[in-house]
Amino acid sequence: MITIPTILTLIRLFLVVPLAGAILDQSWVIALLIFAIAVVTDLLDGYLARLFKQESFLGACLDPIADKLLIVTSYGALLCQSRSSFLPEWFFYLVLGKEALLVAGAMIFGLLQNRVTICATWAGKYAMVAQSVLIASIFIKEMVGIWHPIIGEILIWISTALVIVALGSYSSQLLFALVRKKEYGR
Repeated sequence: MITIPTILTLIRLFLVVPLAGAILDQSWVIALLIFAIAVVTDLLDGYLARLFKQESFLGACLDPIADKLLIVTSYGALLCQSRSSFLPEWFFYLVLGKEALLVAGAMIFGLLQNRVTICATWAGKYAMVAQSVLIASIFIKEMVGIWHPIIGEILIWISTALVIVALGSYSSQLLFALVRKKEYGR
């Protein structure tokens, strides 16, 4: 059965392509609107799933995929057009690398250990919030044309720190699960 939280996650997944199109077309108002809707669905899906006890394996799998696609696609599309030049290429590759490592690690661990559950961490949530603020700020900067470079630098470094902390948090969770499975067979 598909629940309302899962439908919200699917909406976020389906918004990724129109968001990329709006960014590439430099339609900043539309990009901001699509991104805001996607962020709201991200806030609501988990909350509603817990509130109405509609947590599901499908939702648990789709939610992080939707988040990863939303963030990585946004950064990639922003880098493909030159106006957002303050977004450094290394930052895109850091985020892409983090997401690829987490997905690969979870998949490998899941294959080796039958099934793995990776729970969201506060570090991951804070990293998502910081990256969402960064992306929305870029859209607003492009819309109004006013920007102080230090704002972008601060947002990038906060996001960088939180992405690295989140990577460590999720990696330690995977390693702990692997050690526990090996030692206790669970």
